[in-house]
Amino acid sequence: MAINFAIKILIVINMKTLLRFTLVVLLLSFLSPSAKADEPAIFTEADNVTILTAPTIKRKPRAPSMIYVTCYYSVGHIAFTMPDDAQYMHITLEQDDSTVWTGVVFKNSPETDIPELIGEYTITCRTDGNQVFTGLLTF
Repeated sequence: MAINFAIKILIVINMKTLLRFTLVVLLLSFLSPSAKADEPAIFTEADNVTILTAPTIKRKPRAPSMIYVTCYYSVGHIAFTMPDDAQYMHITLEQDDSTVWTGVVFKNSPETDIPELIGEYTITCRTDGNQVFTGLLTF
């Protein structure tokens, strides 16, 4: 009988220790700095961020679209958060109505190298579902 009581005490002590350890691990995981899932890990706050939106027809009033593309860019590199339903996007960079660069990014790797550019450029992204997003990038 004394052995059963001692075993029960050991089980209770081990359960409390396990519970404390689990709580400490969970708290540390929530408090530790982490990267946002939507943002590419290679970009820092010093890099430029632009929201690309779908163009609207000015004569028809509509609510703004809830679908957009976030573009992270720096000299020589560009990355995106893609819409959920897109598998790839065709990217075009233009300056003064002439195409400077085109490329394709895919959902599993939504980033690519670009030429080292200086100045303002219009970016157009067309998804595989024919959604079009535009914006202005300033290098």
